[in-house]
Amino acid sequence: MKAMKWCRFSLIALCLCGLTFTILPVHAQTPVFLSVIEDLPLMPGFVEDSDSALKFETEAGRIAEITASGAGTISAVIDFYSRTLPQLGWRLETPTRYRREGEILILDVLQLDSKGAGVEVHFLLSPATAK
Repeated sequence: MKAMKWCRFSLIALCLCGLTFTILPVHAQTPVFLSVIEDLPLMPGFVEDSDSALKFETEAGRIAEITASGAGTISAVIDFYSRTLPQLGWRLETPTRYRREGEILILDVLQLDSKGAGVEVHFLLSPATAK
């Protein structure tokens, strides 16, 4: 009788383990953040241009710039950031301008080729008091 209970318990445990592994995403991506704006995610598939990086602190707050590029379209980039940034506390002002806690973030998005396959994003972070 104990052997039967043990087998039933083992079978249930195996099923639960199998269920757990099928529920978990197989290829969950860890978010990558911009090197000079550590709390701003980089769109998946995009790569920073480290030569374009600029960062310094002022009395009014931090100023940072960097460019990243990757495959996609302007609308895909705008859509990604419009879904992602509000979750991080950024408030949408325009499709390419956000505000959070005294900072302004501007995204300058450019199509790199006429076929719509490549996009470049220039990120500019500055204190909200800066003009």
